[in-house]
Amino acid sequence: MPIRFRSITLAGALLLSTAAGAQQVRTVSQRGGYDASRETTVLGTVVSFTPQSKSAPAGGHVVLQTSSGTVDVNLGNTALLQAAGVELKTGDSLRILGENVNFMGGQFFAARVVQKGAQAVALRSSYGIPLAAPRQSNTSATDAKAQGGAR
Repeated sequence: MPIRFRSITLAGALLLSTAAGAQQVRTVSQRGGYDASRETTVLGTVVSFTPQSKSAPAGGHVVLQTSSGTVDVNLGNTALLQAAGVELKTGDSLRILGENVNFMGGQFFAARVVQKGAQAVALRSSYGIPLAAPRQSNTSATDAKAQGGAR
């Protein structure tokens, strides 16, 4: 009889069990993934902003000057910032909630929430999964004209 494996994700832990009842628990931190219990806040000034990185990890990056040096922050999907009307420019002060994540033998700071002034934008779920950008309407001026135009 083959052994069947079942996986269930519970509050940041991956539980693997076999038909024989043996259990092994591996936490996200043991895997090196995102773990909200390890989140920290980084405060700094924007040195540079890249909306889409050409190297891993993919997504937008912002380099912040903090009191302890520069930090390269992976923002993930920057279309979320754009949709919220948040522009990042050199000299802007940011507060970023996230955590250092192990990735391909190195580490990067993964932003979950970016705050500029009073506006905060969520970029990742509490599990560290990048959020999708809101869908934009495909209605164009031509479509509006075909439907009788604005009244």
